Amino acid sequence: MKNIILLFLLFVTVLPAVGQTDSLTKKPAFKNQIDVDVEFLGVSFGYQRRSNRNWLVGVNAGLGYSLHLAFVHKTMIDESISVREFAHLGVPFKYENNRFQFVIEPRYTMVVGSNNLGFVFGIGTGFYYGRVIQLGIRTMVGVLSIPEYSSSDFFLSSSLLIIRIPIKW
Repeated sequence: MKNIILLFLLFVTVLPAVGQTDSLTKKPAFKNQIDVDVEFLGVSFGYQRRSNRNWLVGVNAGLGYSLHLAFVHKTMIDESISVREFAHLGVPFKYENNRFQFVIEPRYTMVVGSNNLGFVFGIGTGFYYGRVIQLGIRTMVGVLSIPEYSSSDFFLSSSLLIIRIPIKW
């Protein structure tokens, strides 16, 4: 009986040392990620590198004629609420969970209104949901400057729908 009690105490004291570790401290399986974002008549590519357990930092560039709903001063875009983003360059900071991703990025964007060309420097935020293929929306707040008017104005825009394909390694 004494041996059984000693063996039981031995197993109880050794169990925490050889037991299963907590899954919350497990590192993600990938360090690099390429994102392919497809919008209405536009596409962008991004590369991110993991900087922390849930955070990735990288660069993002895109071309196309993607449609955005925008709020700007009436005289600068001729009362148009649809703005086409022609090109953009950004530095995304991405927080990701299992299925959700939140992205905040400083962006420099070239936009085309009804008959004007303008440049926007601002902060973009994006929310995405999914694992293999993600659906999301992106908004941007910034300063719009049109060289033709030599002035700047407040700019707020939102993309309609973004389909993101992440490639991880």
